[in-house]
Amino acid sequence: MALLFKDGVSVRGIRPECGVALTTALSVFDKNHIGDLTVTSCTDSIHMVGSLHYKGLAFDIKTHGFSPQRVFQLVKDALPWCVVLLENLGQPEEHVHCQVGQGKDWTNVPEISGPNVK
Repeated sequence: MALLFKDGVSVRGIRPECGVALTTALSVFDKNHIGDLTVTSCTDSIHMVGSLHYKGLAFDIKTHGFSPQRVFQLVKDALPWCVVLLENLGQPEEHVHCQVGQGKDWTNVPEISGPNVK
């Protein structure tokens, strides 16, 4: 079991809270013998306006090759302080999205990447 990153993924500016969530997700993969955890996006790529990816507070996990619903449920159960979503089910870009700080207001946290950062 290893932590892998898709080509081009950046973790520049990832906040400690997000690092803890990612480490917790990695331990879920290890404990449940799921296989390697591949991060497909963090502070890189293009996301919707206001995305917490741009603040270093979200990451996406590859689900192809695994049972997406199982991965989603295990990660969600392990991260009660996060918003965990199974996105694009059945599509090539299918992934589990993890966003730190369920119900927390992050509006004053500056963006470190994205279209608004020069």
